[in-house]
Amino acid sequence: MEIKTVDEALSYIHTRTRFGSQKSLVRMQSLMARLGNPQDALSFVHVAGTNGKGSVSTMSAWVLQRAGYRTGLYTSPYLVRFHERFHVDGVCISDEMLVALTQQVADAAEQLTHETGLEPTEFEIVTAVGFLFFKAMACDIVVLEVGLGGRLDSTNVIKSPVCAMITPVSADHTAILGDTIAEIAAEKAGIIKPHTEVICGRQQPEALEVIRRVCEETESTLTVVPQELCTDVEVSLSGTRFRFDGHPYHLRLIGTHQAENAAMVLCLIERMRQNGFHIPQNAVEEGLSKAFIAGRFDVRGNNPIVVVDGAHNPDAAGVLARSLAMLPVSRYVAVMAVMQDKDYRTVIHTIAGVCDAVVACEVRDMPRTLSAKELAQTANDVCPRCETASDGLAALIRAREIAGKNGAVIVCGSLYLAGEIVGALESQSE
Repeated sequence: MEIKTVDEALSYIHTRTRFGSQKSLVRMQSLMARLGNPQDALSFVHVAGTNGKGSVSTMSAWVLQRAGYRTGLYTSPYLVRFHERFHVDGVCISDEMLVALTQQVADAAEQLTHETGLEPTEFEIVTAVGFLFFKAMACDIVVLEVGLGGRLDSTNVIKSPVCAMITPVSADHTAILGDTIAEIAAEKAGIIKPHTEVICGRQQPEALEVIRRVCEETESTLTVVPQELCTDVEVSLSGTRFRFDGHPYHLRLIGTHQAENAAMVLCLIERMRQNGFHIPQNAVEEGLSKAFIAGRFDVRGNNPIVVVDGAHNPDAAGVLARSLAMLPVSRYVAVMAVMQDKDYRTVIHTIAGVCDAVVACEVRDMPRTLSAKELAQTANDVCPRCETASDGLAALIRAREIAGKNGAVIVCGSLYLAGEIVGALESQSE
């Protein structure tokens, strides 16, 4: 097929199957072989985990970029524009490059299907585009965020990375990754290859046990972030201040959990320095202070304050609920949409339980969205005032009315909803 425009490229990508019939890396390996294995020419920091991996990836990329390395960043999902998935030195992929590389991958995928019957999935196509992009841009290092799990994730076709990072593991995507923390941790630890440097964030004991065992089996070096070195954490609407091993740092990202995420990055930088990377201290401080990721306790307005957060699993919802206490407001109103295939009851109860009102909505063109009516009924278990709205923007307008000038509107429950609202707010400000 011929792809000439961005719309045609996105249409091709989004019409691919979401999950393949085979749970293996065979399709991805075969696709990359037909593309010349561009990933083999690149160096990676590979990031897996349940919560925080987007923030850890983004902060790592900012620091490495400030240190003078041409740095690629691959993340998912995007919030507003598909192009956000691929950055080099903070700049998204261009329309022209996206079209050209999607055509290249589509040709290889068509050949693969014709010869073997294997049909690459949507995420495999996207990841292949990313590898081609980062090679074309001659990246010195690529921070590569896992899409789902780790062991069988499309990103795991890379050879041994410079470092593998595993952020906190909790229950999410249990139908695919397993029902227990140990099973999920085993999938995440699948990115650990022989003789790899591994940085591990705060973990539940059963997760840490699995990660330690995999490191022993692969003769990899494990660094567990010493949480006791992360002290004097202060959070405000201007960011997060903390000390790590006595050194002061400031983050643009907001939340006590972001100090923990930054501690992982600091451990990464130390290991990379020991392995020959030149990363000055001023690059670390500048990178951490400027790194930003939309949709992560993302403050978007005043009178009332609007906070957009993609929290969509129980652990992330708990972090968000605790973070709300720092807001100087008298009333909290949640705008929520959730997916049916998540532990949505726990997420709803956790957020709604600390709010004065909830406005439930649905994500446009998303069949997995729980109905606004059922969401409101579930929230009503713990929150006395629950309403529904036709969509995210209508819910935001209504929530602002309820919150008043001295309140706060919290948009949460889904990254898809977060993206919808961020896009609407950015359009209004233009």
